[in-house]
Amino acid sequence: MISEAKKYLLRFGIPLAAMIAMIAILRPENIVLVVYKMCLIVIGLVLCELIWVISYKPVFGRIEELETYEKRSVLIFRGILYLAIVLGITWGL
Repeated sequence: MISEAKKYLLRFGIPLAAMIAMIAILRPENIVLVVYKMCLIVIGLVLCELIWVISYKPVFGRIEELETYEKRSVLIFRGILYLAIVLGITWGL
């Protein structure tokens, strides 16, 4: 239980602390733009998860059941998918 808490604390706590620190050093007119971009990134990640679950997960199945090379290929594809969607949304494409 504690290791799960540490995993999620590292996964979400450190980026959240970095975002708060970054917002604290910005000028007030820049805070709105940074919060807007952060919201776009969150929307992109949610969209990525939905696309993965609806379109690709039924094809590839559970990642834990794949062999080593298949797992690498699927995770690289998933990373490229996430990168493309998040960059597309944040760049306004």
